[in-house]
Amino acid sequence: MLNDDILNHAIFNQDGLPDDESSFHNIETILADAGVTYPAKVTWEDPKPVVTIKYNKEYGVFTADGMRERWDSIITAYDSLDKRNVDIEFDESIRESPEVDDDSGLTMLGIKQKGTNFHRGLIGRVDSRPLDFNTYYSFLLVAKAWIADQDNWVLAYNFIQLHPVFWSCPRPEQYPHQWDFDSGHGSLWVAVSTNKDGPVVMMEHGSSVPPRHNHHYHDFRLDVWAPSFENGYVQMAQKVHKFFTLDGEERPDVEYLKTQLEVDIDDRLAAARKEYDF
Repeated sequence: MLNDDILNHAIFNQDGLPDDESSFHNIETILADAGVTYPAKVTWEDPKPVVTIKYNKEYGVFTADGMRERWDSIITAYDSLDKRNVDIEFDESIRESPEVDDDSGLTMLGIKQKGTNFHRGLIGRVDSRPLDFNTYYSFLLVAKAWIADQDNWVLAYNFIQLHPVFWSCPRPEQYPHQWDFDSGHGSLWVAVSTNKDGPVVMMEHGSSVPPRHNHHYHDFRLDVWAPSFENGYVQMAQKVHKFFTLDGEERPDVEYLKTQLEVDIDDRLAAARKEYDF
C-alpha cells in the first residue's frame, strides 16, 4: 500500500527528474529507490531469450547469435526465429541491407519484399516496463497536483483517468500482460437528469475485478450526484482517493455507512454462497 506522503519525495518536485532518455529507462530503479511500490495487480511476461539478427554485407546473408543458419532475406530470418519463442533484436549492421527501407530506431523495420512493390514491417523486441513505470510516475505527478488543488476539475478528470484502481487487462486469455493504464473514464457510467433544482449529473464507478481485471464493478461508495459535469469529476476524484490508495489498493478502516440496498445485496450474496457453495 502506497502512503500519500511518498509524494513529498524530491522526485515529485517540479524539477525532480531530468527529461532525458536516461531517466526514462531507469525509472523503475528511481521509483524503487524512492520507496514507491508499483500496483501489485500488474504482471509482465517472463523474459524470453534475446536473439540479434545481423547482416553480413560481404556475403549478403543474415545471421543470428548462437545459430549456424544463414538466411538470404531478413524476412526469412525473422519468420524462422519468430517461431522459436525468442525476442528478436536488430543489429546496427541491418542498416546496410538493401532490403531495409526504414530503420526507425532499429525497433520497427520497413522491408522491401523482393520482386514485389509491397513493404512489410518487422517489429523488434520492445521492453514495456520502462513505459509502464513512466506512466505510473506520470500519474503520481498528477496526483500530487490534484491533492494540492482538489477543486480543479481538470486535475480531477486526469486523476480519475490514470488512477491504478481502474487499470484493467482487456483480454486476459489472449494477452494476460497487456494492461490498459489510461482508460479510467472508459468504465465510468454517466447520466444526466433534472430535479426541482436543475440539472443532475449521476456517476457510477468501481475498481477492476480480480483476478482477471477485465471488467469493473459498481462500487456504491463512489456514487456521485452533482449539479454539473465539472463538480461530478471533483466529487468522484475525492471519493476515489478516500477509499483507494495511490497504487490502487483498498484503504483500511475507512468509515462508510452502507445503504439498505447494499445491506440487502450482501445478505442475498451470503445466502447464495451458502446454498451453492461458491
